[in-house]
Amino acid sequence: MKVGGVTSPNIEAIIAAEPDLVVGGISLSMESAEAMRDHGLNLYVSRPKQIEEVLESIRILGLITDHQEQAEAQIAKMQSDLEAVDIALSDLSESEKKRVYIEFAPGWTVGRGEFMHELIERAGGINIAADLEGWAQIDEEKVIIVNPEVIIYPEGVVLDDSGTTLADAIAHRPGWEAIDAVVQGNMHAVDADVLTRPGAWVTEALLMLARLIHPERLQ
Repeated sequence: MKVGGVTSPNIEAIIAAEPDLVVGGISLSMESAEAMRDHGLNLYVSRPKQIEEVLESIRILGLITDHQEQAEAQIAKMQSDLEAVDIALSDLSESEKKRVYIEFAPGWTVGRGEFMHELIERAGGINIAADLEGWAQIDEEKVIIVNPEVIIYPEGVVLDDSGTTLADAIAHRPGWEAIDAVVQGNMHAVDADVLTRPGAWVTEALLMLARLIHPERLQ
């Protein structure tokens, strides 16, 4: 049954389905959440901005749905991933950290205060957009000046009917051909669902970024 989009779902369709629980994420609008609660729906919304908040959301969902054992097993696996990265990078010096630019959607990057910023830093990177807050449109000239050593972007993104990929667009922006990441071939396409959605796979995203930023330390 289709119940609309993740931002503004069809509340009437959800009511008709008679769910015991509705779970919403970071894309669910505040208006839709309020409307669902006004209609008496049991709603749990998770909007984590840090890895620890993701773990807590999983713990809460396990409690709500009476799947505590499965939730704790998932959390244990995620904590093992975190420990693996922390150990591999434990003696990383400030000078060894690499400048990282993430373009998670065409023309958009992420600053401090969001889980992707934490992922970059915990993976041994320096987020070149750390002076910004939240989701932000890119400043192409600033990216050239800061000169990232690693560029991360979602795979399979095509910008227009010409078939231009996001990878091609990034590499051919005026002045970007001289950026270290472009020159050295340190541009990496990744699974957008893993990178941009703060769920049970967030530590997989951390491992993925750590391996791309510091392949010499994580295999």
